[in-house]
Order: sequence, then structure tokens, then C-alpha cells
Amino acid sequence: MTDPGTQGDGTVMLPQPFVPSPYVTDQPGVSKGQIVMFNMPNSTTFNDGPRNVAVYVPSGYVSGTEIPFVVAQDGVAPQNGGSFGLDDLRPILDNFIAQKMLPMMAGIFADPAGQRSVEYDTLSDRYYTFVETELLPAAVAQVQMQAQLMLNLTKDPEGRSSFGGSSGGAAALTMGWLHPESYRRILTISGSFVNLQHSSMYPEGCADYAYANSPGLHLIATDPPKPLRVFMAAGTNDLLSPEWQDANDATAAAFAMQNYHYRYVIAQGASHEDDGARRDYLPDAMLWLWRGYPIKP
Repeated sequence: MTDPGTQGDGTVMLPQPFVPSPYVTDQPGVSKGQIVMFNMPNSTTFNDGPRNVAVYVPSGYVSGTEIPFVVAQDGVAPQNGGSFGLDDLRPILDNFIAQKMLPMMAGIFADPAGQRSVEYDTLSDRYYTFVETELLPAAVAQVQMQAQLMLNLTKDPEGRSSFGGSSGGAAALTMGWLHPESYRRILTISGSFVNLQHSSMYPEGCADYAYANSPGLHLIATDPPKPLRVFMAAGTNDLLSPEWQDANDATAAAFAMQNYHYRYVIAQGASHEDDGARRDYLPDAMLWLWRGYPIKP
């Protein structure tokens, strides 16, 4: 690892008109990674039904080589509540990996099953447990069976990322917050850092991270800093305006107070998980998120 520095850290405003990056579409001469699709049966962790999963294996991957990766919530089917996933990240990964702007990395894109909010919005390590004990082993097994490749997912937390929007963004942060020994690069879009699922330990749910209007724990400001690198985005016309933006504002402010490496994009006039804004900032978000991670020549 190299020192990523502070370039791009902080809160930035993204004005309209939003301009889609060329990296969100297939570029001439760039080889596409292989996609392995499968359906996972009922999870023993959640017992809430089957789910679709897609695994992205970058072009040129050598079987058995250790590889960093991203886990993406709402990854396959937008109708499950997220508006992005495989379709957004696949061309970005293809283009940036080909130009050696990002390290060669895999992607595990998973839909929720029948209880999306329970899986994603609960501030506990239950979803993390599902990912580690069920999702990743299934992904590795399916790549071996369908593509005849040994997918060697790194154990280095600096090479493990979680990605999601809305409630999927809350899940992404929770994976890193509770288990920074496993996930340290977090990307959230219109993250649901509000009280949607609560418990006796976290009575305000994910609002306990920082939400200024919550009487909860304000964990980011009160816990010792964790070795996380966090990208966030929200729109000024986000969900239940201004609640979702307020929650993201408060979360970003807490990260700033604790001197985290964070980048928070506020998209002017953008709605919840806004397609136009996302296609503008997402490629740069990926470059910022992975700054400092070695790229092999």
C-alpha cells in the first residue's frame, strides 16, 4: 500500500447539468470481463428465500491469483430496490482495469432475498456473516464450476470493498464499521442512515451512526476512528427531502470531525440514487476509493 494522501477528501458540490462519464459505457477495444450468474437457495443466515447473484471476473484474470474485490448490494436486479449494480460497475471496471487506473478486481453482485430492509438496515454483523459464510464461498464455487477458474479472493481488508445505495449503502457501511479487519473501502449512494430497523443495542438503527436529529448513540463521533475510506453521495432532492440528505450530511460531518478519509458528493437537484448524477460521479468515486492500492504493471 502507498499513502493515498488527502486529494479529493472532503465535501464537494456537484452542479447540474450532470455529464455522463465516458467510462460508464463500453469503450472500443476494451475486453469485457466474464460474468457468472447463479441463484442462491434460501439462506441459513436469513431464511428469507432465494436470491440472484452475479460474479464479475476481469478479463485476463489468471486462475488462482489473489485478487481484490467489491461486494455490491442490490447488484443484479434493480427492481429489488436499488437502481444500479452490475450494469453500472461492469463497464467502469472493464475500462479502468484495461487502462491500469484501477487494480484488477472481482465483483460479487448480490440481490437481497425476501426481507431487504432486515438484511440491509439492521445495524448488526448478520449481513456480514451471510456474505462471509455463504455468499463468497458460493461465488467462488460457481466461478470454478462455470468458468473453470479458481477465484482467489484476497483476505487483505485494504483489498475488500462494499458498495450500495439507499439501504444497500447502510449495509455497506455496517460491514466496514463492525468489521474493519475485513472491509475498509466503502461506497454509499443516498445511504439510508436513518431508523428503519432498530434493536436494543442500537435503538435508532443506522441513524445511530450520526444523524443529527436522532437521540441515538452517534457512533462515528464517539467511537475510536476506524481504518475506513468512505465515499458518500446524496442529492438535494433525495428521499423524504430533506431527511436522507440530512442523514448523509450528518454522517459526513462526523467522519470529518474524526479525520477520516471520506469524500461526500452533494448533487444539486438530484433525487434518490439519481441516475444522471451517478453516471457523472461514479467513475471518479471508484478512483478515489481505491487510491493507494497497488496496481500491477
